[in-house]
Amino acid sequence: MNNKDNPTEHDAERFLTALQESVQELMVLSKVPTADPEKISFIDYTKFREKTDECLSFLVIIEGRINEVEGERKELLSEQFDKLVTATWSVLMEG
Repeated sequence: MNNKDNPTEHDAERFLTALQESVQELMVLSKVPTADPEKISFIDYTKFREKTDECLSFLVIIEGRINEVEGERKELLSEQFDKLVTATWSVLMEG
C-alpha cells in the first residue's frame, strides 16, 4: 500500500516536510541575536517563541501520526522524525 492509499501515512509525510521547513525558519530566527545583539527586540523574541511553540506542537502531532502507521514505512518515518526532533532541540538549546 502506498502513502496515497493511507491518509495517516500521507499526513505524517506532509507534516514532516512542514516541520523541516519550520525548523529551518527557527534556525534563522535563532541567529538574529548573535548577528546583531544591539538590535534584539521583544518582537524578535516573540517570533522565535512562536516558531518554537509551532515546532514543539508539530512534534507531538507527528509522533501520533507515525504511531498509527503500520508496516515498513513506519521505520523510515520514525528515522526522519528522530532527526527533526534532534534538530529542533539543538536549535532550542543553542538559541
